[in-house]
Amino acid sequence: MKIRDAARAAELSPDAQVRYRGAAAAVLGPVTVVVAVFYALLAVSHLLVLEGRTAQIMSATAALTALAIGGLSAWWYRLRHGLRLANLLLTGVLVLAFANSGLHLYLTGQVIQTTNFMLVIIACGLGLMSTPWNVAVTAIGWLTWAVALLGVGTLNATHWIFTMLMATFVGQLARYSRRRSLDTAAAAYGQIEELSLRDPLTGLTNRRGLQLRGSDLVAVARHTSRGVYCAFIDVDGLKEVNDVHGHDAGDTVLITVAEALGASFSGSEVVARWGGDEFAIVALGPCPGRDEVAAQLDEAVRRHSQIPESVWPAQLSVGIGRLEPGADGDLDSLLAAADQDMYHHRRVDRQT
Repeated sequence: MKIRDAARAAELSPDAQVRYRGAAAAVLGPVTVVVAVFYALLAVSHLLVLEGRTAQIMSATAALTALAIGGLSAWWYRLRHGLRLANLLLTGVLVLAFANSGLHLYLTGQVIQTTNFMLVIIACGLGLMSTPWNVAVTAIGWLTWAVALLGVGTLNATHWIFTMLMATFVGQLARYSRRRSLDTAAAAYGQIEELSLRDPLTGLTNRRGLQLRGSDLVAVARHTSRGVYCAFIDVDGLKEVNDVHGHDAGDTVLITVAEALGASFSGSEVVARWGGDEFAIVALGPCPGRDEVAAQLDEAVRRHSQIPESVWPAQLSVGIGRLEPGADGDLDSLLAAADQDMYHHRRVDRQT
């Protein structure tokens, strides 16, 4: 999945921090291109508008900034783990803009250059949704402006302090509005998905839901340099339950297993009914051992089951598939590995 697609998926994540990281990633590509072009144009215009050593310094600084941000843009589009670095890289672009504005203010001695800081502070509010990053960059902007202003020696800065405060307020208002939009969109997406991606019998995510949400988890894992694993579960003996005791008893078995899975995995994992007597779980993070997962699920099923052993002995077959950080693969290969592992262990168990 391309990084821009991963960013869009992350923007709809139920995890707020992943959502805000995706928002930073979504704007970073266009921002780096536009800002690089902007500073390339400034490198030329400084020579035309300014004079002497100031013109040379500002032109050279703008040219170096354009090269740095242009290189960053090219690198960004090739990153495998871009979501993890989105806030850091966007911060780098904004800090470079502050540094250029501070140097411009100091060399020209024109306090009106404060308007450059105001624009970057507003851009910070629009781009950095995560509170720690936003506060840190805003503070850097204020500090850079204050240092440059002291270098100019201007004491009567009341007007510009007020405008900086207004820019900060506007930036935070824009940030609040965008965060609300992201949160609302993610909530609406979640509600719509809940209606169309639920298995009517068990209440778990259905097969289509696993394909969509599981693919999103694999994409997030790849772009945040994390591992992802899948547990594939088959309900042993369900056919015999249906044949001997009827489909209502079989449905009770499936509901019991679903409740046990839901109780065992209640975080950001995707717990789904794959179809028939098969279930699957896709989760981020380091993969536990297959025996550990099987023992956890067996215990959970026995704890939740009110079904007599004569009807169903509460037995499951479990297989594990995993994608380590940086490994190639997608949801289909992850599910296939878990399915193959499940059938392997079932054969071994039947032979012993």
